[in-house]
Amino acid sequence: MYRRVSHMLFPAPILWIVMFVLMIAMSIWAWVVDFEIKLGGDYTIFYVLAAGLAIGFIYHKRSPFMATFGFALSLSLLMSLVLRPLSYLGVATKFPIIDEKLAWFDHLVGFDWLAHVAWVNANPMVSKVLDLSYQSLTGQFIFIFLVFFLSQNYERLREFIMMFFFMGFVTTFIAIFTPAIGAFDYYNPDAAIISNLPPTAGRYFQEHFLALYDGSMRSVTISKSTGLIAFPSFHTQAAVLYMWATRRTIMFWPFLILNLCMVLSTLTFGGHFLGDLIAGVMVTFGVAYGYGLWAGRYGLSFPHVRVALIADQTGLTQAPIVAKIKAFLQRHRKSAAA
Repeated sequence: MYRRVSHMLFPAPILWIVMFVLMIAMSIWAWVVDFEIKLGGDYTIFYVLAAGLAIGFIYHKRSPFMATFGFALSLSLLMSLVLRPLSYLGVATKFPIIDEKLAWFDHLVGFDWLAHVAWVNANPMVSKVLDLSYQSLTGQFIFIFLVFFLSQNYERLREFIMMFFFMGFVTTFIAIFTPAIGAFDYYNPDAAIISNLPPTAGRYFQEHFLALYDGSMRSVTISKSTGLIAFPSFHTQAAVLYMWATRRTIMFWPFLILNLCMVLSTLTFGGHFLGDLIAGVMVTFGVAYGYGLWAGRYGLSFPHVRVALIADQTGLTQAPIVAKIKAFLQRHRKSAAA
């Protein structure tokens, strides 16, 4: 059975628990390594976050609409306060940089990054479209959020927010152990083949990354931070999620075209290797499958699997474990269909 949407601590209490555990872990980590996380003197985001929580708690019984808005707004702000400084801490940890391995993979599959950048540079219209699509990540998130919220499609909104957060969490965790500066730094293209690109294309994060990695930067101001993660590509993950989130709606085809452009744009305007994109797609698929299991989309949830494994409710104690699971799932699906 599909897991029922809870408007109390929307999209799900487990997500809030994970977020606060991350906050505590990040604070301890920063204290241990003597890394300072600054707020920048602007506390507006905290006032809005607190107001959202207040709205959620006040209206969670009287108005699911208002409660959902309050909790979702607060969680989105909390995500930005936790995941971005966590990525800065990860780079400052100084695990070995993997750009050489990513370039090796590009060569292995026959992808010529420099030729791709030169092609984009030589086609101003293509360059403009890709640049705009790359910048659309936040705008698309807000638009899809508002569509599902205003239409009160709470199941789809829950899926969208939870997948977005866990993609960010998984990506940040992976990036701690696989830091990469990006293809622009590795290939160092000649000025002639990037003459029509914005000066910061694919390099907007390098100043902070290098300063963190060489130890000269020991603090981060959240309001002035930027995205540091190259592997896996979060823009690619967001693009796949946006296409998935708009499935079976009138928004699908426009979002399909826009986000295919965004995936392509990451190579140039995000300075990504091809391997970054492939890894991003794999993370999104993994998170989508995990969410489906948690939500009961496949006719079972994690508790049902545990019952099949440790309880003798199937009458198949003598069968191999694989056969037990298959038989249990068949029974479960038949009873759900009935």
